[in-house]
Amino acid sequence: MKTLVGGIGLFVLAVVSGLLSCASEEAQFKRACLDYCDAQASAGCEQVTIPLDQCRAACDQYEAQLGGVCIAEYAASFECAAAAGFECFMGFPIPAGGACTSEALAMSSCLDSAGCTSYCEEALASGCATDMASCEMMCQAEREAYEESFCDFEYDDLLTCWGQSGVECVDGQAAVGSCGEEVLEVGDCLAWDDVCTGYCWASDRFGCSDNCSEECTTNIADPSCGRDYEDLIECVVRDYEASCVDGQLFASFCDYEREQYQSCLSGA
Repeated sequence: MKTLVGGIGLFVLAVVSGLLSCASEEAQFKRACLDYCDAQASAGCEQVTIPLDQCRAACDQYEAQLGGVCIAEYAASFECAAAAGFECFMGFPIPAGGACTSEALAMSSCLDSAGCTSYCEEALASGCATDMASCEMMCQAEREAYEESFCDFEYDDLLTCWGQSGVECVDGQAAVGSCGEEVLEVGDCLAWDDVCTGYCWASDRFGCSDNCSEECTTNIADPSCGRDYEDLIECVVRDYEASCVDGQLFASFCDYEREQYQSCLSGA
């Protein structure tokens, strides 16, 4: 009985300590952010990045947007800049004497991996990942691949959405869930290089056709109606309100394009 009570006591102590640590970190962030705003305003530069009252009010918004990710790095960067003071460069306030470079780099590095970190935490909880380290490694590799297509910004938005709303695992990968708009944004971006790649990437995430790539390539290659089909799927990925209809990714906004394509197929 004593062992059980002692175990419960240690568990409660651990939970309380975690909550206090989290509260302390958030309080440090808020204080550092406010000091940063005050120091930046006191420099009196002509080109104010953001008015003091808006800067101070934004400190609460930053905390909510970050969702606990990179708070320590942000706080360290803010604290350093506030302590160093600001000087004006071409009218804009910057940390005096080139200070806080290492803190800024640490914050940037943290933000680069923040999307993967928050996504992998949810993926691990849903069974879409087996361990945190391998998940983050694969996620970062995917981010680098999207960078080559200049779609890393859109992919980061999707990772952040999954990290905040949770991951539903379907057939070993994250399903759309409540992040349909973000999925379509990635598809839209990828479609600029190759429309079938973008459309089928989104179609796969929505769980539509199993052989989208083959179907799309064949339809695009059709000398008679390929252009109409391309117009249709371009419309779908750029509407941002698409869903699976009869096994195909479709958006009601694109009724005209679908009618044009069907009319072409029927020879009308």
